[in-house]
Amino acid sequence: MADALSVYLLDNYNITLTPEQKQAVEALDGPTCVISCPGSGKTTVTVIRLANLIVKGNVSPHQILALTFSKASAKDMNERFQSLFPTLAPHVKFSTIHSFAFHVIRHFEKITGSHYQFIESTAPSHINKKQLLSAIYLEQTERYLSDDEYETLTGQISLLKNLMISPSQTNEIKQYVEEEQALFIQIYRAYEAKKEAHHFLDYDDLLTTAFYILKNHDSLRNFYQQKYTHIQIDEAQDTSKIQYEFIKLLAAPLNNLFLVGDDDQSIYAFRGAYPKQLLDFKKTYPEATFIYLTDNFRSSKDIVDLSSRFISSNTERYPKEIKTPNPKGPLPILHHFQNEREQFDYLIEQLKQINNLNQVAILYRQNVSAISLIEHLERNQLPFCLQEGRISFFSHPIVKDIVAFFHLSLYPQDAEAFKRIAKVLYLSAATISAALSQTKNSYLDFLTQEVTFKTTFQQKKIRKFKLLLPKIITLPPRRAINYILDSLDYESYLVKKGFLKDEKERTYTQGIAIIETLKGIATETSDVHEFLNRLSHLYRLSHQNITSAQNAVRLLTFHASKGLEFDTVFLIDCMDGITPSSNALTQHLLKDDAEFEEERRLFYVAMTRARHQLYLLSISSKHNMIFDRSIFIKEVHKILNPNPQFQSNESTKRTLSGKKINDLKILPGSLVNLDDYTVGTLISHQQFGDGIITDREGEIATIQFHSSKQEKRISLKITVSNGNLTLKSS
Repeated sequence: MADALSVYLLDNYNITLTPEQKQAVEALDGPTCVISCPGSGKTTVTVIRLANLIVKGNVSPHQILALTFSKASAKDMNERFQSLFPTLAPHVKFSTIHSFAFHVIRHFEKITGSHYQFIESTAPSHINKKQLLSAIYLEQTERYLSDDEYETLTGQISLLKNLMISPSQTNEIKQYVEEEQALFIQIYRAYEAKKEAHHFLDYDDLLTTAFYILKNHDSLRNFYQQKYTHIQIDEAQDTSKIQYEFIKLLAAPLNNLFLVGDDDQSIYAFRGAYPKQLLDFKKTYPEATFIYLTDNFRSSKDIVDLSSRFISSNTERYPKEIKTPNPKGPLPILHHFQNEREQFDYLIEQLKQINNLNQVAILYRQNVSAISLIEHLERNQLPFCLQEGRISFFSHPIVKDIVAFFHLSLYPQDAEAFKRIAKVLYLSAATISAALSQTKNSYLDFLTQEVTFKTTFQQKKIRKFKLLLPKIITLPPRRAINYILDSLDYESYLVKKGFLKDEKERTYTQGIAIIETLKGIATETSDVHEFLNRLSHLYRLSHQNITSAQNAVRLLTFHASKGLEFDTVFLIDCMDGITPSSNALTQHLLKDDAEFEEERRLFYVAMTRARHQLYLLSISSKHNMIFDRSIFIKEVHKILNPNPQFQSNESTKRTLSGKKINDLKILPGSLVNLDDYTVGTLISHQQFGDGIITDREGEIATIQFHSSKQEKRISLKITVSNGNLTLKSS
């Protein structure tokens, strides 16, 4: 790095670069790959290198293409560059790869006289993407495309486009689309054919179209290759296949390509991220320079040492030794609890001891985990802020469907509720339109009195549905949800749509999490109206406007935490089936570790958000299911305690207060006979005393305790197997 620039940075910003950072800043030409660990100062290094390219490399700012993968990243880079180099900033612009691709397409239109029409929903045109896909879906199925089905379709198409998988590659498509494959392939083919015929472009087409334009038009490709002599890419581990191919094409033949990323933080495979490209960089560019920024300036030595050893278990990565100049801090804390309430009680207790909640984050693998969390924080008057600004729980198809069942039972002429339930009944578009267009009868009356269905089976199904639906409003909300699932056959619909697994292979899925969370909310309400009001209240809570400056604990998913840092971080619900997911665990057992290693990377990203204090929390019973501690928690424990001394005596009793993980042993509750623990049975609990079982669902019992006059939901498998719960002689 130029001496003048070194002096400038030290004098004005007190910045002194490490030898590795200097090497990155001075890598001006040729293909360069910078692997940057969490907290290594990559943003600062990247913008300083860009300034050095101009100052020392004598490269015109107009010859530099600085690309990021989101508007937020581009804004962050622009602000950082402006703060460090205000005189150079007006000449330098960071752009998203999609906006640059859009520029290439507009340039191509101008010189060829061709014209493309952008059909995203925000585009000012007479047709948009949703209208086009809805028309194709209607033609293929004779049914209307719901909002949920639209989101699923567009997500699947986007993934395939980013992976450069065309509609003709049916075998490849089937690897990424599990449900209704034949229908999806038909829709995908029709959608791509329609766009091509009318020169329509959606958001993902920006990349594919710009790529094929440059690949097939020599003069335009040569123009951009000569215009941009140096290309710089941030967050390279998040590039998709089409993005990487586009960038490679632009960089040739000079190949002055500067990539910055971390293979250990690639966590967006579901969006099409393709980290193999980063791992194969040396194969693509044999002459490439590799630079490792392995100093973590963010976290304490204990957290850095733990996370570094944890991620080293992955095999598809660059080997590296991550270190830190920071001193030791508090050891990461691992706690295991019997149920969700204990976990939250512990969280509340810890949070009340912290003054600056603004520097505290609670992270969860599943967005749905936030619902119970915000309930407990509200009850304890602890301020919180949802970093993502919303909870996807309320927009989940199952939540919308359950609410529609309640609304239709209350208001038989609720059009929006009927349209949602129509898909559960598999009604054709013509039948739905006919029902909605008439005003003489309620919608279900019209179906049973005026419509002749193609099959006797469907006719009987509709009649039965109409007969059973009104009972919903007579039941307590929790029982009503079970009634919807069983008597109204909603569960079989969820299995068909892939939200639930068949009973024979029932595993924990997001669908189960959503349903059980709804049941949990319903348990605290007495009737339908109170339940719907409670949902509305939780929705408002999740969208409350708390500014980043207010003293409030941050709530966010593992994914959303990437790029952020906090003094104290809690990771909750760290159990097998959640983190890692059930599917990742299954694939791991089958020796296919691609998804499992991404889950490990995600857990690593979450751990490395902590500067000083890290808590890893797990529970045995959640959502009416028994869980084991996450395999990742067990690995962490083994790192922290190389010679663990576990209790092996199965008669050892567990307490309900939450104990450190190395003090606990989960016993094989599946061997316990629970037949005698029926509704009305008297029991004795080690901590809560005598009580009576008032309700039971599976192995989860609701018990009314005499001394405290409180009801508690308890896992029979765990409490009986550990000796905490016994039958009481009458």
